[in-house]
Amino acid sequence: MSYDLAVFAIDGDDKAVRDRIDEIFEFLEDEAADEEDDLSCSDPRIAAFHAEITTTHPDDEGMDDDKFEESPWSSAPVEYGQDWMYLCMAYSRAEEMHALVARLAAKHGLIFYDIPDDKMHRPG
Repeated sequence: MSYDLAVFAIDGDDKAVRDRIDEIFEFLEDEAADEEDDLSCSDPRIAAFHAEITTTHPDDEGMDDDKFEESPWSSAPVEYGQDWMYLCMAYSRAEEMHALVARLAAKHGLIFYDIPDDKMHRPG
């Protein structure tokens, strides 16, 4: 089990955002996310967020066991699509990563979705 958070590059009112989030979660539940989009095709905000968070916390699925144990990720690489990124973290790093993801989401103009609390936080 992991501590999961997500960020979204979705514009529109709350209903439009919630509808798109529901579509994304349905996609993830169908396990279709095994084939990720090319990050270069993602919204520039998602690509910039990914670049920044993985600079300090690499998500290379090829990392050796010792490096993976030191990382905050419970699975790697992080999952992403054109307008979303889904982050699975170890509970032991939840507080630290929650703060980092929230800060970076705001910095990059992304919606931060706190999955455990079912709360959506818009940037700004």
